Amino acid sequence: MDFNNSPSGKNQDELSSFHRDSPASGILQMYFEEEKNDVILSIHPILKELIQNVKDKVVLDVGCGLGSVFCQGLLYYGLKPENLYSLDPDSKNFEHDEYPRVHKIISSAEHIDLESNFFDVVHSNEMTLDNLSIDYRQALREISRLLKPDGFYLANEHFDQVAEMRKTDSRIDRNSQHLINIINDEKLLDELGFKPVIRIKYLDSQKIKPYQFMFYLFQKK
Repeated sequence: MDFNNSPSGKNQDELSSFHRDSPASGILQMYFEEEKNDVILSIHPILKELIQNVKDKVVLDVGCGLGSVFCQGLLYYGLKPENLYSLDPDSKNFEHDEYPRVHKIISSAEHIDLESNFFDVVHSNEMTLDNLSIDYRQALREISRLLKPDGFYLANEHFDQVAEMRKTDSRIDRNSQHLINIINDEKLLDELGFKPVIRIKYLDSQKIKPYQFMFYLFQKK
């Protein structure tokens, strides 16, 4: 099977083994590295700190779906399974586990019944594309509430899907621009206690050209 959805355009076989027993050592590169984009490379110190100290981190994966390559990678690097919390509104996404998911939370992202200031890291991948009706401002409020001071939220979004999907559901286009506006709303982020560390949209590789792929990381003040 050929997986070609990494932002670098490389065959995902080289970066991830989500469908295998053990992940490759480069599994997190698809989140932190785009060879042609120096801005994304500058995030490596944060990645290094996360991996070096991951055994002491508590992580929430929002909208985890069937499973997150990012979280599987953190487990590979030493994240304790009991410190990983996986959240999704669809219970069917928890019927099979590709990796240990001890805490399975069936919930929306807007209202999460978990303790405040509890998580070191919150992660989401394509959360808004999969949930076009999501109130993302409210989701950010919840994520900020759940994060410890100096904790961070990192997200990946495909804002603009292939033409066939846009024809099927025009809400994707509207949602894309709405989300971009929120991510760049400095006043809102300040109110939520977030400091933007990086926000980058890129279309560098041929295989990702139909998409507008954005990676962003906010740190809790």
